[in-house]
Amino acid sequence: MSASPRFTVAAVPRYRMGTLDFFHYLPPRPVIHGLIEVDITDVLRTIHEYESRTGEDISFVAFTAYCLARAIEADKAVGAFRVGRKLIIYDDIDVNVMVEREVDGHKVVGNHILRAANRKGVPEMCAEIRTAQTQSVRKTRSINMMRWYARLPGFVRALMLRYLQSHTHLWKELGGTTGITSVGMFGEGAGWGIPMALVGLMLTLGGIGKKPGIVEERIEIRDYLCITVSFDHTITDGAPAARFVNRLQALVESGAGLEFCHPARKD
Repeated sequence: MSASPRFTVAAVPRYRMGTLDFFHYLPPRPVIHGLIEVDITDVLRTIHEYESRTGEDISFVAFTAYCLARAIEADKAVGAFRVGRKLIIYDDIDVNVMVEREVDGHKVVGNHILRAANRKGVPEMCAEIRTAQTQSVRKTRSINMMRWYARLPGFVRALMLRYLQSHTHLWKELGGTTGITSVGMFGEGAGWGIPMALVGLMLTLGGIGKKPGIVEERIEIRDYLCITVSFDHTITDGAPAARFVNRLQALVESGAGLEFCHPARKD
């Protein structure tokens, strides 16, 4: 008789309970995904040159949040909330980003909301993300709320989530109006992530791969970032989604928001 396999039973971390409940208690969204490649060769060069010259780090997530907010601002309906037959469209674009912190000796990914990202610059959001990364977990509102939430009975959590879904002001306060998640930070090479979107519009940053590209009618090896753009199809149709993707791609490839990285010219 073979020996019984060895295994360990571990409890689901409390900070994960909200994610589990979202998919268990709320109906799935009819999401459409667009998988695109964006040439970030020049953007990476600009960022690396600035960091080498000044010693200051630039968060690529902050740069992406800047581009995302500006792309939404041109047509805010793509980032709306839907309640029945009504769309709730906010003036401020709050971008929910993932920030890695240390909890009890373990790396934990939690959310941080860049409020009114359409009114902020890249340096301001970089500083905000750095502060969030070093913030004590005991002072982190989202982690503390999740610990409290996880102690509630299942039927109470279900009622709370259904209430939250129909009260967009509260949803915006707790989760933002759009989001960015990144799977590329945990691996190397090209590749896309397909998320379970919890908002009407979100980005998933995948891997970065090298491939030939055409620059001024010559072939060069370029760096391409894989991005998944996910839309709630009950809010956004294909045509406005395509226009949004075109705007986003143009903003990222042009290095929008990174003008401060270029050294001032001396006349």
